[in-house]
Amino acid sequence: MFARERAHQEEPRQEREAAMRRVLGGWLWLVRRLGEAASSGGPAHHVVRGLARPLEAAALADPGAWLRAEKENLAVAVEPAAGMDLDDVARELAATVCHF
Repeated sequence: MFARERAHQEEPRQEREAAMRRVLGGWLWLVRRLGEAASSGGPAHHVVRGLARPLEAAALADPGAWLRAEKENLAVAVEPAAGMDLDDVARELAATVCHF
């Protein structure tokens, strides 16, 4: 909440929207790839690149568990995206979360 308040005070709307789009786009990419790995039962080591080490390790260790643990955070992200008129990202994220 503190970061959101600071961003609203210090960053132009266009920059906040671009940041939100990058973050949610990254989550969408990760969730889709991990979902593929979880459903296939195959290794996921080749699908996660450029993530912080703790996130990468958790996601790679058990994609299904990571998705279950993060589903609430992913779902909550839909509202601010919709509030910023990022309808395409909000819709994709909502559909992806509902799928899992």
